[in-house]
Amino acid sequence: MTNDGAQSGRRVLVIDDHPVFRLGLAALLRQLHGVDHVEEAATATAALLSWRKRTFALVTLDLSLPDMDGFDLLIRAREEGLAGSVMVLSMHHERAYLSRARGEGAVGYAAKSAGATAVAACAARCLAGERTFPTALPAETKTPATAVRDGVERLSPSERRVIALLARGLTSREMAGIIGVSVRTIENHRANICRKLGLRGPHRLLEFALAVEPAHLNDGP
Repeated sequence: MTNDGAQSGRRVLVIDDHPVFRLGLAALLRQLHGVDHVEEAATATAALLSWRKRTFALVTLDLSLPDMDGFDLLIRAREEGLAGSVMVLSMHHERAYLSRARGEGAVGYAAKSAGATAVAACAARCLAGERTFPTALPAETKTPATAVRDGVERLSPSERRVIALLARGLTSREMAGIIGVSVRTIENHRANICRKLGLRGPHRLLEFALAVEPAHLNDGP
C-alpha cells in the first residue's frame, strides 16, 4: 500500500475505538500541511466501508479494535488493494508489534504515549512518503531469555512448529497450508500455547514467538 496523496486530495482516515483519543488525533492531523479532510472510524467494519469508497493518503491504525485485530485489518486492506500509507498508532511498546507492523506493510509506527509532537511528526513523514519507525520505544520491555526457553520446553513439537511459523509473520491460514492441517487445528494449537504459557492479550503470543531463538525449536518436526 503506497502513498496516493495526489489522487486522494490528501485525505486521512483515523481508525481508533477510543472516542476522546480519536477526536484529538483527528484534530491534530487536520493541522498538518496539505491535509484537506480527515475521516474517523471507531471499528474495523466502519473503516473498511470508508476505505473501499475513497482513497486515503494516510490511514492511522490502532491495533486494539472491538471487532477485528488491527493486524488482521491491515492484512485485509493489503489483500483488497486498498490504497493509502498506513501508520500504526498503538499503546503497545514492545518491539514485536513494531516488527509485525513493518512486516505487514505499514510505513510508520508510533506509540500513543509518545506525545502529540512526536505523533504529528511521524504522520507528516508518512504523508511525505517516508518510512518512519522509532529506534526505541518508551518503557520497552523484553521477555527474559530463561522464561522463553522454559516456555518452549513445555510445548509439543506441533506447537513449536506453529511458533516458528508465527515468528515469520504467517497467518493461521498460511500455516495450515504449509503444515497440511485445517485452520481450526492451527487455532487450537495457538489457544493451547497461550493456555500453557499463560499468555493473555491479542498479541502476547506474537511477542513470545519473536523472542524465541530458532535453535530452541530445532527438535520440532
